[in-house]
Amino acid sequence: MICHVCNGFNQIDFFCEECGGKMNDMGKRMDYEDKYSAYLTDLYEDNVLECEHLLVCTSCFRDRVVGIRVE
Repeated sequence: MICHVCNGFNQIDFFCEECGGKMNDMGKRMDYEDKYSAYLTDLYEDNVLECEHLLVCTSCFRDRVVGIRVE
């Protein structure tokens, strides 16, 4: 199973719920956790239905995590 956003097949467009600004995809949420968390989730990769991405607003810098369906 792969994330089409991580692999560059698709882009995501979200707008901030607070100010309406465009939100930038900063990549996988787990990349911002401790150094071992990415390796721990690999053990359960077959059960993962979504890839969580961190989005940050370009205007107010509010952040949000969204789940992207993997196929």
